[in-house]
Amino acid sequence: MARGDKAISDLDAALTHEPKNRQALLLRGSLYYNEPQLDRSILDLTEAIDQNPGDPTAYQLLAEALLRKGDRKSAIRHANLALEKDPSYIPAHVTIGDIQKSDLIYDKAAESYSRALNLDPNNFEARLKRARLTFEIRKFPEALDYLDTAVKVNPYSGDVYTLRSKCYAALGDQEKARQDSWRAKVFVNR
Repeated sequence: MARGDKAISDLDAALTHEPKNRQALLLRGSLYYNEPQLDRSILDLTEAIDQNPGDPTAYQLLAEALLRKGDRKSAIRHANLALEKDPSYIPAHVTIGDIQKSDLIYDKAAESYSRALNLDPNNFEARLKRARLTFEIRKFPEALDYLDTAVKVNPYSGDVYTLRSKCYAALGDQEKARQDSWRAKVFVNR
């Protein structure tokens, strides 16, 4: 039995004895999300919200499950509900930015990622996503600023070096592009 299956089995047993255990529902919903068993994840996360409507985590996880399932409208609604519960909840800002970026609303996506970074300047996920967005809209020097800080936050991410290599190449600095390309290969194969 895989670790995820064992954990789900253990949570099923716990929920048999205590069906309204919000923490168990939240955890099992997260595990189902990672399986992915999105319908089961959505059911558990909805139940966790019913048990504790003030917790932003369940709203955010539900937003991610809905987004993965393709229900963008409900996903953004639940991410916004997470922010209503806690305006400083960084994952919700990032999810909203992801949705806005995929909808090609780049200025709003940039604002969402920047709000997350204002709350935590060292948030690697928000910083990398902001850098990717900035790169995609061809603001290479600005993207490099985000990536330079991302490298300081996580110097072992192949993704950062890959994107920074592309930025250097776009700016005509082939030597730095080669160096970061090499770094990316080293850290991807770790």
